[in-house]
Amino acid sequence: MGGVFHHNCGKTTLARWVVKKLGCDPFHFREVNCADFRGIDFVRDLGEDARVPPMKGPCKVWLMDEVHRMTGEGQDAILKVLEDPEPFAYFILATSAVNKLVKTIVGRAIHFALRALTDEEVTAAVDRVREAEKVDVTNDVMERIVASAGGSARKAIQDLQKVAKVEGHREQLDLIQPIEGEAEAIELALGIVYRGMRWPQAQKLLARVVEDPEGVRRTFLGVAANALLDPSKGKFYGIAFQVLDLMRDSWFDSDAKKANLVAATFALCQSQGKGKRP
Repeated sequence: MGGVFHHNCGKTTLARWVVKKLGCDPFHFREVNCADFRGIDFVRDLGEDARVPPMKGPCKVWLMDEVHRMTGEGQDAILKVLEDPEPFAYFILATSAVNKLVKTIVGRAIHFALRALTDEEVTAAVDRVREAEKVDVTNDVMERIVASAGGSARKAIQDLQKVAKVEGHREQLDLIQPIEGEAEAIELALGIVYRGMRWPQAQKLLARVVEDPEGVRRTFLGVAANALLDPSKGKFYGIAFQVLDLMRDSWFDSDAKKANLVAATFALCQSQGKGKRP
């Protein structure tokens, strides 16, 4: 199972819901962050545990989050576990980069492609909490919460809870920050899709994020997808579609991924008739 565009689109939440529906006893539910446990030794231990029947309930479940972070050797080893599992063993693989998994793993999984929420959906989720908790915020604070959430209702609600604890308007705005490491990428994507950002402005932001071209690409895709799915954003459909068209392919395996990002960003600025050649 994997999120198509965004890191915070509910992959882990959905996985936990599936675990509950399977009737798995909490004792036999293992949640593993593959950024920390990613090698062949971990997989060997997992494989041995997966052959032992559960002591409670009908099954055992492993939620392997960020599974694309496993080493090549780890992925090869986990493939052997997935090829012939015991009938009581279930494996849920959560990833925001399915193209980093070996094809043989992808071919043995049932796929659930998730997307980030649109701004309209995030607003609705936050409004429900505002009404229930009697939280009153100004329109510009609300707009900042939604924009900084990047399609994540959880992030938006956490920010709402933060601002509810302070009274000053300026202080509330200062509390709301984009997801760590994504501030410039979000500013760049929002600027191009919604504000007709000129190339000199984009160039400065790009210089700060060019070391993570694939992360920036996914941010662009998330912003563009949200725009196309939002009925109120009709005037931005054209540029949003161009973003999806230019950035739909993965750059993980490309030696020219930085150049790809720069070229795509420059082309988007130019396509709006507002770019300037560097």
